[in-house]
This record gives sequence, C-alpha cells and structure tokens, in this order.
Amino acid sequence: SSDVDPPESLPKWMKCLTYSLKELEIRENHELRYLSPGIQYLTSLQQLRIVTCGELIETSDWICNLSSLKQLLLWHCPNLKSLPGSISSLTSLRFLWIYNCPTLLERCQRANGEDWPKIQHIPIVQLR
Repeated sequence: SSDVDPPESLPKWMKCLTYSLKELEIRENHELRYLSPGIQYLTSLQQLRIVTCGELIETSDWICNLSSLKQLLLWHCPNLKSLPGSISSLTSLRFLWIYNCPTLLERCQRANGEDWPKIQHIPIVQLR
C-alpha cells in the first residue's frame, strides 16, 4: 500500500491502476486547465508526459504524492506559468524536460529563474 490511498469513490478498475500504472501521457487536450486530482493516486507512476495541452495553467501541489516519478515531460503547454513548490520533494525525479512552455522556461533558468530552486535537485533538466 502507498502513503496516499485512493478514495473509496474511485471505480474498482481505476483503483487497480493506482498501484500498477507506470507511464501516463496526456496529449492534445485543449480544454484541460488543471491536472485531475485523481492522478495523485497513481503512486507507481514513473513517467508523466503532458503534451500539447494549450490551456493547462498549472500542475498541482499534490504532484509530491507521485513518489515513484522518475521522468516528467512538459511539452507545448504555453499557458503553464510555474511549477508547484512541492516538486522539490520528488526525490526520485531524475529527468525533467520542458519544451515550448515560454513562461515556464524563463522561470526554470539555472542562473536566475524563480523556479530553479524547486528543480535544482533533478540530475537532468532539459529546457528548450
């Protein structure tokens, strides 16, 4: 069992995924503004890819519940403005790739980015 147990309200098939799903890609969802809180229960998740979600404005603080996460890819999410502070507690995170997210790219710059302190523990950070 994990530190974050799924709520009883989740359907049985979804509860099964919470302990076994390793990769999740959310792609071309042009209405998505916030990540579904249900994602936080995917505690076995090792890779999360969010691609071409033009309306996404934030990832949530509950991302820290994804304790197995090794790779986070954020591509073509131009309205994504910042990373949650809790990302700094993801000690398993080894790879962060941010591509074509202009404001976020600026905030994650090594020299003077506001979000750099949140991600400086991640061994591989790709910003493009």
